[in-house]
Amino acid sequence: MFCSFAPLVYFVCDPVTRQWVSLPRGRQNSSIFQRRYFGEGLVSKVNENNVVTSFRAVRVECQDVESFSMDLEVFASETGVWTAHTLVCPKKIQLLRRGIGPIDFNGIVHWFVHDMMVAFDPYRNDNQCRFIQFPDGCDTKNVEKHDGLYRLCNVSQGKLRYFEIAPEPSELICFKMWVLEDYEKGEWLMEFQVSRNDLFSDDESLSNLLPTATFIPLSFHQFDADVVYMRCVERSCIVTFNFRAKRMDVTCEVDGGVGDLSWRVVIPVVLSMWPAPLPRPRKGVTQAVIDM
Repeated sequence: MFCSFAPLVYFVCDPVTRQWVSLPRGRQNSSIFQRRYFGEGLVSKVNENNVVTSFRAVRVECQDVESFSMDLEVFASETGVWTAHTLVCPKKIQLLRRGIGPIDFNGIVHWFVHDMMVAFDPYRNDNQCRFIQFPDGCDTKNVEKHDGLYRLCNVSQGKLRYFEIAPEPSELICFKMWVLEDYEKGEWLMEFQVSRNDLFSDDESLSNLLPTATFIPLSFHQFDADVVYMRCVERSCIVTFNFRAKRMDVTCEVDGGVGDLSWRVVIPVVLSMWPAPLPRPRKGVTQAVIDM
């Protein structure tokens, strides 16, 4: 899902079939003179043949101050209508504005706060949300200081994983990884801790930088839970790191100006074995096929 501005219009697109639909404008569309931040998410349901039968688009306005509530809208593909919800939270929260948006895990949308996630199921007809604390031992001070730049929380191999990089090269432990072993109980398990001295690479220029290099997490490998993608700032490249082998490899050299890239938003895409059409909303949408 992506959007255009002035006016604010959302699009749901399948890169395989090249089919896209534009959603009707929601109730909270702001004027072009008033800037707002929306944390948008997309979840879907599939049938026994793994064909998408419906989807929900969710967006919430990120407030400038902490609040006990979240005002959001949900678009249902079955009805073609946006509906408003107000979620009451047990304590004040303020959603992060920068970096990756909410993630989908088992049909539930998860927004990020500095020390936890806020979970909401758009397929349930209630205004309930749930807090899931991040693992004990994660560096919440650095998360707040750097606005979540050095952490990554997303789905890999069917589980939620939390990856953290120490911002300062002088810190003994540079990489940490947890997995959410019990979703209902919110129990995290430490999987890996890696020190700077453990790192190695066959790439000579990268190897020389390892003691002091700055790494920023980008994405988990979708088929190997031991591998994570990162940006090496000094080398201006994308690297992979294998936690078990402690090996780092250059995966992609960046041509041109790296300043033009959106390093904080990386979207992993797994191609389906067989393309299937997007479910057709009942009203208020435009559909087309795009050239890619």
